[in-house]
Amino acid sequence: MEFLDWAKSKGVVLHGVSPTKTPGRGSGMVACRRLKEGEDILSVPTGLIRSLHTVPRHISGKLPSDTSIHALLAADLTISAASELSLWRDSLPTLAELSIGIPLTWHERLQQFLPKPARNIVENQQHSFRRDWARVAKSFPHLQRDDYLHSWLIINTRSFYYTTPQMETYPSTDRLALVPIADGFNHADTGCEVNSTTDGYVVSADREYDLGQEIFISYGTHTNDFLLAEYGFVPMENKWDQTCLDDVILPRLSPAQKKILRDRELLGPFLLDTVTLGCRKTQAALRLLCPCSRPQWEAFLDDEGCGQHCREAMNELLKSLLVEFSATARKAVREVAELEVGQAAQRELLGRRWRQIEVAISQAIMRL
Repeated sequence: MEFLDWAKSKGVVLHGVSPTKTPGRGSGMVACRRLKEGEDILSVPTGLIRSLHTVPRHISGKLPSDTSIHALLAADLTISAASELSLWRDSLPTLAELSIGIPLTWHERLQQFLPKPARNIVENQQHSFRRDWARVAKSFPHLQRDDYLHSWLIINTRSFYYTTPQMETYPSTDRLALVPIADGFNHADTGCEVNSTTDGYVVSADREYDLGQEIFISYGTHTNDFLLAEYGFVPMENKWDQTCLDDVILPRLSPAQKKILRDRELLGPFLLDTVTLGCRKTQAALRLLCPCSRPQWEAFLDDEGCGQHCREAMNELLKSLLVEFSATARKAVREVAELEVGQAAQRELLGRRWRQIEVAISQAIMRL
């Protein structure tokens, strides 16, 4: 708790909440007393926020001017000897702990079994990390790759979006900041309200909490594939979850059909959620693959419907595709379990995601 004591001495205020160890999730935040809805439970002053403006000149000045904020913050966390950063680093998960859940660190064979959306994210992460590490290693040759990777993953999993005039030239997804103590909340699909003001960050209770209850914030309206790839966990329940059907729809589309969809910005991703039988892109692709006339297809895009015959044909096609993808999910579960690479916990996490997909598909088939 040395870091917590230091943070309090610098102006962090906790109202009825406290960091704690949580089974299966490392650390988290719990209520120390009964909390009221709307009550401010944590405030972190602006002076403790670490972002572009706090990266020392002896670090940023040695790197190219277009280096990402993500890369700069990771370099700062790795290099700086400031006592407060040392205290904070000591309170964070180790690289070994992060590697259990973060697919970027997994064996290549495990990565190949990721669902397509998660695999795409990891491929982008690989590109970003290689670029960032190449720049940092060239300017600071004494650094070890694993030390920088550890910091890079910390920034990726624990930062908040933050904007200052100085950061407006950076992509919105790169406007990042470290907010100590606030980064201790775990995720739920709905959670406490987090607000950034000129005075700092404030977290407010979204409902009443009883003594001992864990308190969550929401990292965003993300699917489980996104949460797995970016944060290294797969929630058991997530109202924002979706299943990507690209693997069974894209191979069936002709080049001409793909062009039609691309021209309308409808060429994927083709998603299935827990409520609808496919997003608008999915519905558009299925209708192209069905014996629907072009006028019927255009009518669907204009929200005028496409006729009962077309809908019935589309549902039959969707059912056959879901049956096919369900078999793919079952096969993935079986083959992941048989792998002998990586850690058992990594294989279990990956298998859990595929089992979720299989359940989601089965539920969709029942709705048809």
